[in-house]
Amino acid sequence: NLCERCLGLDPKFDLPELDLVRPKKPWGGLYEILPCAPRCRYATWQSAGPTIWNESPTVDLAGCSVGLALELTGAASSNLYTASANGGIWRRSLPLGTGSGWTPLTDDQQSLVTTAVAVAPSNRDVVYYADGLGYIVRSDDRGRTWRRTSATTFLGVKRILIDHTNPMKVYVAAGGQGLYSSTNGGATWTQRLAGQVLDAAMDPGNPAILYAGQRSVGVHKSTNSGAAWQLVLPWPSGANTGGSSMIKIALGRLGTDPNRTVAVKFGEAILVNGNGGRPPGTPGGGPWNMRGQPGNPGAGNGYGDWCHCLAVDPFNNNVMLAGGQTLWRTTDGGVTW
Repeated sequence: NLCERCLGLDPKFDLPELDLVRPKKPWGGLYEILPCAPRCRYATWQSAGPTIWNESPTVDLAGCSVGLALELTGAASSNLYTASANGGIWRRSLPLGTGSGWTPLTDDQQSLVTTAVAVAPSNRDVVYYADGLGYIVRSDDRGRTWRRTSATTFLGVKRILIDHTNPMKVYVAAGGQGLYSSTNGGATWTQRLAGQVLDAAMDPGNPAILYAGQRSVGVHKSTNSGAAWQLVLPWPSGANTGGSSMIKIALGRLGTDPNRTVAVKFGEAILVNGNGGRPPGTPGGGPWNMRGQPGNPGAGNGYGDWCHCLAVDPFNNNVMLAGGQTLWRTTDGGVTW
């Protein structure tokens, strides 16, 4: 099925991802949707799609979702975008319900492989995504039309960041090339950090403050839009990574940079800093506290780089989500999961 195809996995394994895809059987030369008896450990989880919105019954065709982007402009209505591994970009209005209600936006593009998507916080008409050919593609009308920003291609885009106040200022974290920035909507690009940049984050109060995770090196911080960097958390800092070299970064939204909560996932290990990522020994610095290894250390939890995730609740720094094949939650800042 689609999950097996996009992951490139042996179908004999009973993977939790497959529980989200409804089984199908050949029927009349097409496919008939069968009722889904959830086999997830927690049956309260339901597939939210994407599905073909104008089919009856709805049909799952998007494949695995590898990225989400939410409009954060304060409008009365809001939209959610998803980048699917081999089904393009999809959009639906909120709140989320069942899997129907999604609209595919990129069916006429040259590649339906997508790896990252982002919506400009200051202008919800502007959407960027990275495709399987390595191009950064932009829409100025919420996905109705698209164009490549330039002829520049990137290898393994993991994240797209957009300046909070300027939709023309964009950052791309490429797992095979580094962190790049553009000040003209992607027409030209400048490398800001070399190496395999696996994730990046922007301070919610100051778009000039950036964080970047570089494989086998650690987490860097910049306070001048990537012109200069400081290594604030070396790899692996005594963490038991469970054999994974993936890095994920998540920021809290409470307070300001001096007391910003910064969470980092080194493989399976979680580390948290409450001083804007500043390490001990630096002005205003504080400790990086080990906060456990939610998941199954050493068992390939996350399929290499595939499904690692990390998030901090925007209203409570002590509430975090982390995981790979399994999802874990803490309400006490990572003391227990």
